Amino acid sequence: MQLRTKKIHTALNKIERNNNATQKVLYNLININPNINSGFANSVSQLSKRIAEYLSLSNDEVSDITYAALLCEIGLLGLVTAIYSKPFSELNYNHMQEYLSQTKIAQLALGPALHLQAVSDIITYQFEWHNGAGPNKLVDSQIPLGAKILSVARDYWRYALGRMTRFQQSNDSETATV
Repeated sequence: MQLRTKKIHTALNKIERNNNATQKVLYNLININPNINSGFANSVSQLSKRIAEYLSLSNDEVSDITYAALLCEIGLLGLVTAIYSKPFSELNYNHMQEYLSQTKIAQLALGPALHLQAVSDIITYQFEWHNGAGPNKLVDSQIPLGAKILSVARDYWRYALGRMTRFQQSNDSETATV
């Protein structure tokens, strides 16, 4: 019985190592693009984690939300740099729609990794609006909580860094609390 238990633990540890390696590979793919700011991804991820923990979500939910936030811009890899290199408010309608299509690109990229389905859903639905006006036309009750958390954290940092409008907002992260 102990040998069987040991084999199960060994197999679970191997799966965990492989999952961690997959996560690092995906993050590194984003990080090597000089036009995508990995510091932004880290900031969004940390704020998302704090919000999820504040809401007393399960460890698995916190982990999925934190990782989804780290990868929230993976779909930008499939877009022309000009679409995401200027503030969102300065894009024309067609470019805004292209920018929002990054979630479909992310969904395609993450789709084969069935163990990342929750992460993929959070990224896919991050631009939904409670009234159904988002890209996928989901209403509030259909939007995963993780996607809502990600959108709050993402937009906080997009405003703070001047990625929504040309003007950076003041950010006193030392005194910010969740």
